[in-house]
Amino acid sequence: MRRRVDRARKAMNQMEDTLHQHPEAADRTSRMLTGKLPAGRSYRLVDNWVALKLSSKLLARVDRLVPYMANDPAVADLVGRITKATVVRQAVHEGIAAMELALSTNGMDMPKRPTYGEAGQHARCLRFTASMMTRIETVGTRLVRAETQISPTTIRGLVVRAALLQGLDVLEKRYRVGK
Repeated sequence: MRRRVDRARKAMNQMEDTLHQHPEAADRTSRMLTGKLPAGRSYRLVDNWVALKLSSKLLARVDRLVPYMANDPAVADLVGRITKATVVRQAVHEGIAAMELALSTNGMDMPKRPTYGEAGQHARCLRFTASMMTRIETVGTRLVRAETQISPTTIRGLVVRAALLQGLDVLEKRYRVGK
């Protein structure tokens, strides 16, 4: 317990030192905590985050891919430690590439609204790079007509879910993993 308290004190002291060294950060932090910070794009913290709900079956597919990707020197050297989140991000990347190819060649229908299966849902919240979010949103806008009443967050979730499913198929074929 004492270690935790010491670590917390150390962190508080570091934050205090940082705020003294950077008064503009102290001012911005104060305005944010009091609700006086304007809601500009630079202050939205969730722009690159997408929440997913993975069924037990989908999570099992991801789990089976972890050791295969960890044994792939190209992936392991580039990424380092391979986790479930790494596999999901790579699958979404592969799926988006496949969807972009399908859209550029012959058009594509809107992916069906995802169903999450049994009650045992596993939530995942993933952060993507800005360029990847742009690709996700571009695919979404090409799939959905402007007059539809679907929120951008829902479209983003649908595209990521569809890309994940396609990407898992691509990765399972690449690593010869059975479903």
